[in-house]
Amino acid sequence: MYVTVQPGTRAVSSALALSLAVALAVAVAPAQAGTSDQVGGAQHAAAKKKKKARCAKGRFRLPGRCVRGTAVHAYLLEGSVATLDFGSGVTRQTNLTGKVLANIPSVNIDIRKQVGFGLDALDISPSPVGVLSDPSCGGETVNSSALTKVTLDPAKKSAGVFTIAKFGAVATATAFVRVRTVLDVRATCDQPLVPTGYMDTFTSYTGSGKLGRLGLNALEVTMPPTPSTIKVCMVPGDPGQPCAGMPIDVNVTISARLLLKVRVCLAGRCPSDVV
Repeated sequence: MYVTVQPGTRAVSSALALSLAVALAVAVAPAQAGTSDQVGGAQHAAAKKKKKARCAKGRFRLPGRCVRGTAVHAYLLEGSVATLDFGSGVTRQTNLTGKVLANIPSVNIDIRKQVGFGLDALDISPSPVGVLSDPSCGGETVNSSALTKVTLDPAKKSAGVFTIAKFGAVATATAFVRVRTVLDVRATCDQPLVPTGYMDTFTSYTGSGKLGRLGLNALEVTMPPTPSTIKVCMVPGDPGQPCAGMPIDVNVTISARLLLKVRVCLAGRCPSDVV
């Protein structure tokens, strides 16, 4: 049996690293009606609250806190794909969508030296693909689910470095991730596909890439074939709950090609034309 998973993380982290390199290379509600005093007081309170919500110069906002540095957003474009090789000539290709949020922690950066960056958030989804085929049923009996996701492992720090080299910006990054896999399974040929509970796999991917001619509008990043062991569930259940049965380990070699649109958030403001 072979199973599809979300392998884009490593490539995303490397792509994000490239976007950070490029970024550094080119720059671094109304008050209710009432008396005039009440209205003035409400407006003053609203202005004071709004002022508190803004981050100081050289910082950007994450949920519940302001972080020193520069935020960078990367969005996967159409054409981002992952190839899953299960061995014996069995391969599957899945389209990848999602986004990454990273930060350059320093505001005083010397691009002549290696510069570090951190990954703050990751949300990658693969498109559903057939995973297990039974010719007697006339089609797939197990599919990957659209609910499968790759996010960052909150218990570990994901980061990378980039260098402005002679022939362009070169970056390397490592992402520690949680691959949450959900399958759609069919007990017998005459039964519809139903979801399983989820299984989590904690792993890491390291990738690298180089800035190309398309710059920030379409960074192309490739991930070389990488062996992975992914845990999956074959027992029907609530996809929002852990698997009700014993997980199955699936060995798969993952490679990916990503195209990303990158936007740098300057002065705490992120461009809205990200898609």
